[in-house]
Formats: sequence, C-alpha cells, structure tokens
Amino acid sequence: MLKQKSDIVIIGSGISGLTAAILLLRKGYSVKILEAHYKPGGYMHAFEKMGHLYDSGAHYVGALAEKEPFWALLNYLDVYSPDIFCPLDPEAFDTFQFHNQKVSEVSYGKGYERVLDHFCELFPKEKSNIIRFFDEVKKVARNFPTYEFLVDYNQQFLLNSLETSLQQVVERHTQDKELQNVLYAYCGLHGVMPGEVSFGLHCIIVDSLIRSGGYGFRGSGDALAQKFVEKIESLGGEIILKEKVTHFEIESGKIQSVATRRGNVYPADQFIFCGHPKDMLEIAGPEHFRKPYRQRIANTPESIGIMGLYGVAKRHSIGNIKRNYYQLENPLPKEMIPDQPVSSTPFISFMTFPDRETPVDADELAFSVHAPQFYPWVDEWKDKKNYSRDEAYQALKETMSENIFRFLDSFGFSMKQNTLRYETSTTLTNKRFNLSPQGSAYGIYHSISYTGARALSGRTKIENLFISGQNTLFPGIMAASIAGLRTTGFIIGIKEHIGKIRTYMD
Repeated sequence: MLKQKSDIVIIGSGISGLTAAILLLRKGYSVKILEAHYKPGGYMHAFEKMGHLYDSGAHYVGALAEKEPFWALLNYLDVYSPDIFCPLDPEAFDTFQFHNQKVSEVSYGKGYERVLDHFCELFPKEKSNIIRFFDEVKKVARNFPTYEFLVDYNQQFLLNSLETSLQQVVERHTQDKELQNVLYAYCGLHGVMPGEVSFGLHCIIVDSLIRSGGYGFRGSGDALAQKFVEKIESLGGEIILKEKVTHFEIESGKIQSVATRRGNVYPADQFIFCGHPKDMLEIAGPEHFRKPYRQRIANTPESIGIMGLYGVAKRHSIGNIKRNYYQLENPLPKEMIPDQPVSSTPFISFMTFPDRETPVDADELAFSVHAPQFYPWVDEWKDKKNYSRDEAYQALKETMSENIFRFLDSFGFSMKQNTLRYETSTTLTNKRFNLSPQGSAYGIYHSISYTGARALSGRTKIENLFISGQNTLFPGIMAASIAGLRTTGFIIGIKEHIGKIRTYMD
C-alpha cells in the first residue's frame, strides 16, 4: 500500500533516529520513523524475564549531572526528566577487579579529585604520572566540538588525539604494568582494545563518567524512549512499529521510496538509515554504490559479540546495586583477539543490576552479566529458524554459562551458589534484535581506522540517503544521540544547534 509522502523517512527508532526526528520536526519537516520491532527505543529497550525487567544495552550513562553534556543535549531536545535516572554510588560507581595483580581492585567515583586521590593511594610511586594522564584525558575531552558543543575548537589538537591510540598515551605516561592495565580497563565498556582505540574517543567515555558520576535508569531505558516518543508526536511526527524495511526503490541515483515486509511503501524526499551500514548496503542494493565504498563497508570489522546472562539471586549476596562490576584478566589484550575455543574462560566480564532501587527487604535481586562471545561459536545455527530449541545449542549456552560463573567466582562473588535462576542470550539473539550481520553489540569495531576523519560519514553515495547511529560515531546512547545531531547537520546545518546546546552548559 502506498502511503502519503513525507519530507523525511527515518529507518530505525534508536536514540539517534529519535534525536534526528526532533531536530527535523522543529525545522518544519514532516517525518515518519519506521521501526522493525514492536516498540521504539533501540538499545534503550527493556525486556521482562523471570519477573524482572532487564536492560538490553543502556545499562548506565554519564555526563548527566546538571550542565553536563548529555544533560544539556536531553534538555535541548526537551526530553529530560530527573525522574528517569538514578544516580549511582558517588564514591565508587564502577569497580574493576583484576586477576594476577597486587592492586586487585580499583574504583571510579564521581569527580576527578576523588579518582586522583584513589589512584594515587593505590600507586603512590606513580602519582605524578597519574595526574598528568588524567589532566590529558580532561584536556582532550574538553576540546571535542560535539561533546562540549563548541563552535570554536583546536582542530589539529583534536585530530592528533583521534590518530593516537590509548596504548601509546598510557605507555608514554607510565611503565608500571599494573597501572597500565588499570588505565586500559574502560576498554571493557566500549569494546575496543587499547592498542586500537583512539585516545580521543576513549577520553570522552572516561570523562563523561568521572565528571558527573554514573547514572542508571529508574525502572529501565523504556522511560527515556517514551519521553522521545511523546516529544516527536507532539511535534507532528509519526512512529510506525513492526515495519521492517526490506527494499529501496531507487531511480536516477535517488531513493524514491522504501518498502516494508508488510507490503507498505513509504515515499519521501530524504531518508536516514539508523541501522548497520552492511544492512543498508544489502537493502539498497550494492550496485547503487561505487566500488570503493562497497569494499570499505564490506571490509569493516565487527566488534566482538556478547553473551548475556540474566539472573535472579539472593538479595544481599552479590554486591552493591548502585555500582557496576568489571572483571578483567591481566594483561588485557592490546588488540582484538582471534577466535578462541568455546571452553575458554572470558578475559573480561561486566556485571550490573537493572533495578537500582530494589528494596532492602526484597527476597531477591535481578542481575545481568555480559561477556565476550565470538560469532563463529554460534554460526552453525544462524539459518535455523528454531535454533533455540536445538539440544546442541542449549549445551553450548550451558557451557558458556558455567565458564562465566567460574570466572565470576574466581573474583570472590560466589555467584553460582547464590543464583536462584537464570537465562541466557547469545550473539544470535542480538543479531535478531539489532539486525547487525554478526549480532555485535557495538556494531562495527571502532578502531582508529574507523573514527575521526576516517569514520563513516553520515552522508552516503546516494544523494538523498544518510546514515546515523553508533556505527557512525561510537557506542553508547549519548554518542548515538550525538550521531543523530551530526547526521541532521547535513540537512539543516549543525552550528545553530551546537551553539544553543552550549547555552545549557554555560
């Protein structure tokens, strides 16, 4: 069925698409958002298992204190509400635990002063190096135009930070192997190894958390998604669910319309694709793109997949619900490691709590754990419709679950004995959810080769087709929202928005 023509159709209702919709609607464009799933929000989704809500991707965020970057952006979009967010423990919202180190536990609390005092106490001989390193982190982060919302900035300084790896900077500041491993620890949050991640983008992640502390969601990220939906609908935008786009109608180098699995056709003047660029290429048809662009997309590596373990434990058995816990081997790999055998234990895991305000007198507590999972482990089931019922697949999941429990228990958690029940997901689950080719939680592998000046542009080789989302910038809902801002810049300009957002911070 042919639908009424819009000025702009946005494909995907993650936070980048929702951000773009608000900005475009304010400029008077008519906007439709097509979403393949039954509810909007992308990685802000929550799902229910075993009587509890679990986050799919947005476990916690930073830069949310008053006048900080994400707070300013959400206020500019008119979707901020303090009731949505729950501040985490200011003394230690992130705790990192290490194997084979004398300094076996390090925490990040709110504010640089608190972090510096803690680190210098743990590594007293490295005090001057620690201070210099975090001064550099702060200086680099404060120079990012779409993080600090700056019209004027030092472009060469920015480019230098984007062309330098975290490993290079850390090794320039310290030769202490344990401190190096500690300074690499946040690679577990964005999924890029220290020898391959841009120092500049790593600085944004670290700075966003230190400067205002971490924030979880009250209930789930669905509440933030709903605020976006309400704003979009109040501006006259339309979000259409269960509409998976399967085809682009292209004539004379321009998209005329998109068709969905349900047989509906949506014409528009311009289109924004917020999914994985490899999916975009497949849907549009590779023949409509120049060979170098096709090759670049095809050769872009994927980030490591994730296995999720969602559990319910005895209420007071496994830690502080206002904190996140990371477990890491020493040394952390400097580069993305090759495929490992299924029997191997994780080299890193992340444990968090979806309900940050579970009552003290509650009998049980929901938790989730995520650990790397390589796609080849589940590749043989990718084309099986009922793969989840396959006995071998279930056996694989059980093996990996046991590996994760043993890994956690080796850090003193006693997880297995205190877990009442649990369920798991694999990269195949993620592939079905986010439609990326290998179910990677972070989309493309955001190494130096795919960030900064080398990042995928929001403008494609088709005149009226643009892309947005984490694949064009960096993982995380703040980064994805900023990606929506950047992509709309090709249509309506960006400097005006940058200047206005900055006023919220001044």
